Amino acid sequence: MAKKRKKMKNAAKSGSICSFAKVCGIFLEPGKATSGNLDLRKVLKFYFAVATIGFFLFLFFGSLAYHSGVFFRAGAIPLFKSFAISGVNAYAAILISGMAMFFVFIPISAVIDAWLYQIFGKYLLRAWDGNYSKTLIAVLFSMFPMVLGYWILFVPGVRILGFAIIAIWELAILVIALASQHNVSRVNAIVALFTTLVFLVLIALLLISGIAAGILHTVRYYPV
Repeated sequence: MAKKRKKMKNAAKSGSICSFAKVCGIFLEPGKATSGNLDLRKVLKFYFAVATIGFFLFLFFGSLAYHSGVFFRAGAIPLFKSFAISGVNAYAAILISGMAMFFVFIPISAVIDAWLYQIFGKYLLRAWDGNYSKTLIAVLFSMFPMVLGYWILFVPGVRILGFAIIAIWELAILVIALASQHNVSRVNAIVALFTTLVFLVLIALLLISGIAAGILHTVRYYPV
Protein backbone atom coordinates (compact mmCIF):
# COMPACT_ATOMS: atom_id res chain seq x y z
CA MET A 1 0.00 0.00 0.00
CA ALA A 2 2.82 2.38 0.93
CA LYS A 3 4.62 1.57 -2.32
CA LYS A 4 1.44 2.27 -4.29
CA ARG A 5 1.00 5.66 -2.62
CA LYS A 6 4.62 6.53 -3.27
CA LYS A 7 4.24 5.53 -6.91
CA MET A 8 1.12 7.71 -7.34
CA LYS A 9 2.87 10.63 -5.64
CA ASN A 10 5.87 10.34 -7.94
CA ALA A 11 3.60 10.11 -10.98
CA ALA A 12 1.74 13.29 -9.98
CA LYS A 13 5.02 15.04 -9.31
CA SER A 14 6.46 14.05 -12.67
CA GLY A 15 3.26 15.22 -14.39
CA SER A 16 3.57 18.72 -12.90
CA ILE A 17 7.23 18.85 -13.87
CA CYS A 18 6.31 17.85 -17.41
CA SER A 19 3.74 20.67 -17.57
CA PHE A 20 6.29 23.21 -16.37
CA ALA A 21 8.86 21.81 -18.81
CA LYS A 22 6.28 22.07 -21.60
CA VAL A 23 5.70 25.77 -20.88
CA CYS A 24 9.45 26.41 -20.81
CA GLY A 25 9.83 24.43 -24.02
CA ILE A 26 7.26 26.58 -25.82
CA PHE A 27 9.24 29.68 -24.91
CA LEU A 28 12.74 28.30 -25.45
CA GLU A 29 12.31 25.46 -27.95
CA PRO A 30 8.99 26.08 -29.70
CA GLY A 31 9.89 23.92 -32.70
CA LYS A 32 10.28 20.85 -30.52
CA ALA A 33 7.46 21.67 -28.07
CA THR A 34 4.83 22.34 -30.75
CA SER A 35 5.64 19.51 -33.15
CA GLY A 36 3.78 16.24 -33.64
CA ASN A 37 0.11 15.29 -33.83
CA LEU A 38 -1.31 17.21 -30.89
CA ASP A 39 -4.86 16.88 -29.61
CA LEU A 40 -6.71 20.21 -29.79
CA ARG A 41 -8.72 19.46 -26.65
CA LYS A 42 -5.55 18.81 -24.65
CA VAL A 43 -3.96 21.98 -26.01
CA LEU A 44 -7.07 23.95 -25.00
CA LYS A 45 -6.89 22.49 -21.49
CA PHE A 46 -3.20 23.38 -21.41
CA TYR A 47 -3.98 26.94 -22.54
CA PHE A 48 -6.60 27.45 -19.82
CA ALA A 49 -4.22 26.04 -17.20
CA VAL A 50 -1.54 28.55 -18.26
CA ALA A 51 -4.19 31.29 -18.54
CA THR A 52 -5.17 30.63 -14.92
CA ILE A 53 -1.56 31.28 -13.86
CA GLY A 54 -1.51 34.45 -15.96
CA PHE A 55 -4.84 35.51 -14.47
CA PHE A 56 -3.54 35.23 -10.89
CA LEU A 57 -0.39 37.15 -11.84
CA PHE A 58 -2.64 39.83 -13.34
CA LEU A 59 -4.70 39.98 -10.14
CA PHE A 60 -1.62 40.18 -7.93
CA PHE A 61 0.20 42.91 -9.86
CA GLY A 62 -3.04 44.77 -10.62
CA SER A 63 -4.01 44.87 -6.95
CA LEU A 64 -0.46 45.90 -6.01
CA ALA A 65 -0.53 48.68 -8.62
CA TYR A 66 -3.91 49.90 -7.40
CA HIS A 67 -2.80 49.86 -3.78
CA SER A 68 0.36 51.82 -4.61
CA GLY A 69 -1.47 54.36 -6.79
CA VAL A 70 0.20 53.31 -10.06
CA PHE A 71 -3.15 51.98 -11.25
CA PHE A 72 -4.75 55.40 -11.59
CA ARG A 73 -1.71 57.17 -13.04
CA ALA A 74 -1.27 54.52 -15.70
CA GLY A 75 -4.94 53.82 -16.42
CA ALA A 76 -3.72 50.28 -16.78
CA ILE A 77 -6.88 48.21 -16.39
CA PRO A 78 -8.75 47.38 -19.60
CA LEU A 79 -12.39 48.48 -19.49
CA PHE A 80 -11.74 50.25 -16.16
CA LYS A 81 -13.27 53.56 -17.25
CA SER A 82 -16.58 51.91 -18.09
CA PHE A 83 -16.48 50.04 -14.77
CA ALA A 84 -15.65 53.25 -12.90
CA ILE A 85 -18.57 55.06 -14.52
CA SER A 86 -20.84 52.21 -13.42
CA GLY A 87 -19.54 52.54 -9.87
CA VAL A 88 -17.79 49.16 -9.82
CA ASN A 89 -15.11 48.74 -7.15
CA ALA A 90 -11.52 48.90 -8.46
CA TYR A 91 -10.66 45.41 -7.24
CA ALA A 92 -13.80 44.08 -8.90
CA ALA A 93 -12.75 45.88 -12.09
CA ILE A 94 -9.38 44.14 -11.97
CA LEU A 95 -11.07 40.78 -11.42
CA ILE A 96 -13.68 41.19 -14.16
CA SER A 97 -11.17 42.62 -16.64
CA GLY A 98 -8.75 39.75 -16.02
CA MET A 99 -11.44 37.12 -16.43
CA ALA A 100 -12.68 38.74 -19.65
CA MET A 101 -9.16 39.07 -21.05
CA PHE A 102 -7.75 35.62 -20.28
CA PHE A 103 -10.84 33.44 -20.59
CA VAL A 104 -12.92 35.24 -23.24
CA PHE A 105 -11.11 37.80 -25.40
CA ILE A 106 -7.82 35.98 -25.97
CA PRO A 107 -9.43 32.59 -26.80
CA ILE A 108 -11.93 34.27 -29.17
CA SER A 109 -9.13 36.25 -30.85
CA ALA A 110 -7.16 32.99 -31.23
CA VAL A 111 -10.12 31.35 -33.00
CA ILE A 112 -10.55 34.33 -35.35
CA ASP A 113 -6.82 34.70 -36.04
CA ALA A 114 -6.49 30.98 -36.79
CA TRP A 115 -9.44 31.18 -39.18
CA LEU A 116 -7.81 34.07 -41.09
CA TYR A 117 -4.40 32.36 -41.20
CA GLN A 118 -6.04 29.18 -42.45
CA ILE A 119 -7.86 30.99 -45.26
CA PHE A 120 -4.66 32.65 -46.48
CA GLY A 121 -2.23 29.86 -45.66
CA LYS A 122 -4.20 26.91 -47.00
CA TYR A 123 -6.71 28.18 -49.54
CA LEU A 124 -5.17 31.32 -51.06
CA LEU A 125 -1.40 30.83 -50.81
CA ARG A 126 -1.30 27.02 -50.67
CA ALA A 127 1.40 27.30 -48.02
CA TRP A 128 0.15 24.17 -46.21
CA ASP A 129 -2.45 21.42 -46.49
CA GLY A 130 -3.19 20.87 -42.80
CA ASN A 131 -6.60 21.39 -41.22
CA TYR A 132 -7.88 24.27 -39.10
CA SER A 133 -7.22 22.55 -35.76
CA LYS A 134 -3.47 22.53 -36.44
CA THR A 135 -3.53 26.26 -37.17
CA LEU A 136 -5.54 26.93 -34.01
CA ILE A 137 -3.08 24.88 -31.95
CA ALA A 138 -0.20 26.99 -33.29
CA VAL A 139 -2.06 30.24 -32.54
CA LEU A 140 -2.92 29.10 -28.99
CA PHE A 141 0.73 28.35 -28.28
CA SER A 142 1.71 31.77 -29.63
CA MET A 143 -0.60 33.41 -27.06
CA PHE A 144 1.45 32.13 -24.12
CA PRO A 145 3.86 35.11 -23.92
CA MET A 146 0.92 37.52 -23.69
CA VAL A 147 -0.95 35.32 -21.21
CA LEU A 148 2.01 35.02 -18.85
CA GLY A 149 3.36 38.53 -19.41
CA TYR A 150 0.22 40.69 -19.37
CA TRP A 151 0.98 41.80 -15.81
CA ILE A 152 3.74 44.01 -17.28
CA LEU A 153 0.89 46.40 -18.04
CA PHE A 154 1.06 47.49 -14.40
CA VAL A 155 4.81 48.21 -14.32
CA PRO A 156 5.54 51.87 -15.19
CA GLY A 157 8.55 52.53 -17.39
CA VAL A 158 8.83 49.07 -18.95
CA ARG A 159 5.35 48.54 -20.40
CA ILE A 160 6.22 49.59 -23.96
CA LEU A 161 9.47 47.63 -24.05
CA GLY A 162 7.83 44.66 -22.36
CA PHE A 163 4.96 44.46 -24.82
CA ALA A 164 7.35 44.94 -27.75
CA ILE A 165 9.34 41.90 -26.56
CA ILE A 166 6.11 39.94 -26.03
CA ALA A 167 4.89 40.79 -29.55
CA ILE A 168 8.17 39.68 -31.14
CA TRP A 169 8.18 36.49 -29.06
CA GLU A 170 4.58 35.77 -30.08
CA LEU A 171 5.39 36.17 -33.77
CA ALA A 172 8.44 33.92 -33.48
CA ILE A 173 6.47 31.18 -31.70
CA LEU A 174 3.60 31.51 -34.18
CA VAL A 175 5.85 31.11 -37.22
CA ILE A 176 7.69 28.13 -35.73
CA ALA A 177 4.49 26.49 -34.45
CA LEU A 178 2.72 26.89 -37.80
CA ALA A 179 5.69 25.35 -39.58
CA SER A 180 5.88 22.50 -37.06
CA GLN A 181 2.18 21.71 -37.05
CA HIS A 182 1.78 21.78 -40.82
CA ASN A 183 5.19 20.24 -41.60
CA VAL A 184 6.19 23.09 -43.90
CA SER A 185 9.15 25.43 -44.06
CA ARG A 186 9.23 28.48 -41.84
CA VAL A 187 9.40 30.62 -44.97
CA ASN A 188 5.95 29.35 -45.96
CA ALA A 189 4.65 30.16 -42.49
CA ILE A 190 6.17 33.67 -42.59
CA VAL A 191 4.66 34.39 -46.02
CA ALA A 192 1.20 33.24 -44.91
CA LEU A 193 1.41 35.16 -41.64
CA PHE A 194 2.59 38.47 -43.04
CA THR A 195 0.27 38.30 -46.05
CA THR A 196 -2.62 38.00 -43.61
CA LEU A 197 -1.33 40.89 -41.51
CA VAL A 198 -0.84 43.13 -44.57
CA PHE A 199 -4.37 42.31 -45.73
CA LEU A 200 -5.81 43.24 -42.33
CA VAL A 201 -3.84 46.50 -42.26
CA LEU A 202 -5.14 47.42 -45.73
CA ILE A 203 -8.72 46.65 -44.68
CA ALA A 204 -8.27 48.80 -41.56
CA LEU A 205 -6.86 51.68 -43.63
CA LEU A 206 -9.76 51.44 -46.09
CA LEU A 207 -12.26 51.52 -43.25
CA ILE A 208 -10.55 54.50 -41.62
CA SER A 209 -10.35 56.40 -44.92
CA GLY A 210 -14.01 55.59 -45.63
CA ILE A 211 -15.07 56.85 -42.21
CA ALA A 212 -12.92 59.98 -42.61
CA ALA A 213 -14.40 60.63 -46.07
CA GLY A 214 -17.91 60.24 -44.66
CA ILE A 215 -17.18 62.70 -41.86
CA LEU A 216 -15.74 65.27 -44.32
CA HIS A 217 -18.75 64.84 -46.58
CA THR A 218 -21.12 65.41 -43.66
CA VAL A 219 -19.22 68.49 -42.44
CA ARG A 220 -19.12 69.95 -45.97
CA TYR A 221 -22.83 69.60 -46.69
CA TYR A 222 -24.16 69.92 -43.16
CA PRO A 223 -21.93 72.50 -41.44
CA VAL A 224 -22.41 73.01 -37.74
